[in-house]
Amino acid sequence: MVLRKIENLLKKYELGETNLNEEAELKTFFQKSEIPDHLKVYKQLFNSFSTAGLDTYKKKILIPKKNHKIQWFSMAAAAALILGIFLETNFYNGTKELTNENLLTYNQTKSAIKMLSRNINKGTSKLKTLQIISNSYGKGKQNLTILNNFNTSTHKIFKLKN
Repeated sequence: MVLRKIENLLKKYELGETNLNEEAELKTFFQKSEIPDHLKVYKQLFNSFSTAGLDTYKKKILIPKKNHKIQWFSMAAAAALILGIFLETNFYNGTKELTNENLLTYNQTKSAIKMLSRNINKGTSKLKTLQIISNSYGKGKQNLTILNNFNTSTHKIFKLKN
């Protein structure tokens, strides 16, 4: 009768349908010295649950300290940004009119940046051509390797000498 009840509880346990009282009943049953052979597999399982709480870890655990320099740096950067925006708006609100000299400098800088951009774009297009050539070279190298392997194989098959 008791054995049948334990087997039913084990089936419920495997399905995850037992409550804490039923699991405690299984634990006390498997702590006994006399257990039927077909249930001895479960004895180690339930006994390991009772001894699991006794394990201890004796090495010292080192917890790394936080690096507060990064936090201070980010706060300083944010403060500098806010200060820069504040000073810029106050500076330009006071001097809305640009002189001819400032406009000339602005236009010269703008044209210099456009020229630099055109030259960089020309260089980039030449790099794209170089990339295409490099890819073709790589494919040719792969094909040459395949042909060499084929040549070696045919020499081995037909026992030809190089």
